[in-house]
Amino acid sequence: MSKAGANILDCQAKECSYNRDGKCHTIGINVGGPEPLCDTFVNAGMKAGVLNSIAKVGACKVQTCTHNKSLECMVKGIRVILQENQAQCGSCQSLA
Repeated sequence: MSKAGANILDCQAKECSYNRDGKCHTIGINVGGPEPLCDTFVNAGMKAGVLNSIAKVGACKVQTCTHNKSLECMVKGIRVILQENQAQCGSCQSLA
């Protein structure tokens, strides 16, 4: 895998300004800790981002995820899902 970060394969957070047709169009997202929430989610009432971009994970702050190595997501791609009305990394796997 490239050291440039995991690609965002798709996104279920349709209310997010960066979501267009199930794809994330920001340059990169951060995944917060301790829960795997998408810290980049924003509902600004307008669409935003870069249409031709392939969004990637910038930093992952979920220390209990098996894919997290030194704050970098080491999988090829992740899916952003909605759980309890919150956008979060659906590819997060706990160390426990």
